[in-house]
Amino acid sequence: MNIFDIFFKEEYKNLEIIKNNNRLFTIEDIRPSVFYLIDKLNESKKKYAAIVSENNFDFYINFLASVFARKEFFLTTDLHKLPAEKNEYIILDEIPEKTEDNKTFDIKFNPQNIFLNLFTSGTGGSPKRIIKSLQNLITETEDCRRLFEEHFRKPSTVISSAVPHHMYGIVYYMMLSMCNCDSVIFDAQEISYPDTADLEDKIFVSTPSFLDEFRKHDIKIQKTPRLVFSAGDKLKEETARFFANQNIDIIEIYGSTETGTIAHKQASETEYTCFQNVEIAQDNAFQAVVKSPYFQEPSVVVADIIEKINDKKFVLKNRNDRVVKIQEKRISLPEIEEYIKSCEFVNDAYCFKLKDKLACAAVLTAKGQEFCIKDPAGITKFLKNNLKNKTEIIPQKWRFLYEIPKTKTGKTNKQEIEKLFLKNISIPLVLDKKVSENEITYNLVFLKNSNFFKGHFDSLPILPGVVQLYFAHYFAQCAFGDKIPESPVKKIKFSHTIKPSEKLSLLLKKTDTSVSYSYKKEERLCSCGVFPIEKR
Repeated sequence: MNIFDIFFKEEYKNLEIIKNNNRLFTIEDIRPSVFYLIDKLNESKKKYAAIVSENNFDFYINFLASVFARKEFFLTTDLHKLPAEKNEYIILDEIPEKTEDNKTFDIKFNPQNIFLNLFTSGTGGSPKRIIKSLQNLITETEDCRRLFEEHFRKPSTVISSAVPHHMYGIVYYMMLSMCNCDSVIFDAQEISYPDTADLEDKIFVSTPSFLDEFRKHDIKIQKTPRLVFSAGDKLKEETARFFANQNIDIIEIYGSTETGTIAHKQASETEYTCFQNVEIAQDNAFQAVVKSPYFQEPSVVVADIIEKINDKKFVLKNRNDRVVKIQEKRISLPEIEEYIKSCEFVNDAYCFKLKDKLACAAVLTAKGQEFCIKDPAGITKFLKNNLKNKTEIIPQKWRFLYEIPKTKTGKTNKQEIEKLFLKNISIPLVLDKKVSENEITYNLVFLKNSNFFKGHFDSLPILPGVVQLYFAHYFAQCAFGDKIPESPVKKIKFSHTIKPSEKLSLLLKKTDTSVSYSYKKEERLCSCGVFPIEKR
């Protein structure tokens, strides 16, 4: 049952469709907000709507209203991505307190004529605008339903760690519930931390990077989800095994913003199977060429190298857009990453071209971390020497991270990695972290070759207080994703000095009004303070 067909019909007004803050909402409950927004959109002389809601409940209602108002709309959390004519947009964020009661509508529309705009970074790294019709999304969702029909035979709830502003989230999270509103309830709670996720008998829409957090922290799932979807990147084999040992097999979805869904496979399989209405071929460069009813163009070339098994099955080999030219030589970045990861000191690696040089963000194993603490310059030299007989081009710039940063859609966050390389301050080595909803502990080391130890002081180097404040603020923003002001900082206290290469813990605690931090060395308090959070 499709919500777009039944929303205005009185016989369905008591159908429960959304769960938010542990409360179930019926169609009748949300109608006043939707009606008010329809009027607001219809009265506006602006050509477009831009849905920027970070709250999933607000997003759902703003999306419905935009469709029923027959507005072309944009989905983004970053207004800078919108085309230049900002005065052409009505911005939809939080739903209004003001509502319209006792109002009736008789809205008819053709989903083929309702258009929405999404953004993808594209191979050049700049936002690329993708236009789709509502019918494209409905068709894709209906095909997904048919394929996994057995999981929809009794009522369920869909919950997500992925946001609905992107193609994967909007189809598998939001549209999946909208197009099956008689059997699937939309749970608006965003799952941000694995240990708080109640997945019992739910459809869980997630990403490889988020699912990997379960394995990293050995979080066992006590009550089995009905179905787990993963998309955005390749799921690690060890993560797939971790879930398989709990009798949970993950469905990996392969696709893109341009194409929508292309194919699926179970995590234990190597071959992808195309969705029923998807055709896949190869061009002369062995790249995937896709035709389907999930997008507007006749066909789309995906920058992925595939090996076709038959008309419906293929193996994903490599991304063609990860071949770069450095020093007049063409090199495959995935190939160099595999060479780096073959070393016992490295667990993961991501290479990219930074200006005219090759850069590498590497995640060290426990052995690699100890090596790095003892000899920070030595481990870089060792890794370079280890590559000399394997590749002509060797990374000249290195950063050692706890994990490769990911976006909310599970893709490698190239922009965040590049920012880390462009910083003029050395980054501490994070050995481990423990996460809960409002508290996080980083175990870390400020390496002895860090640039902020120079001159502070030559005979007895210690960590400057301003550096402690800087990284307390830096990790607070990483942990909680909020805009936390750098100043003023309250209740600052310095109790003991921090020397190069000493193992520390940085504890961050968040409340509604502040984030507190404390550096400790073997349970001895070194420094602490509080960052107030501005009320919005």
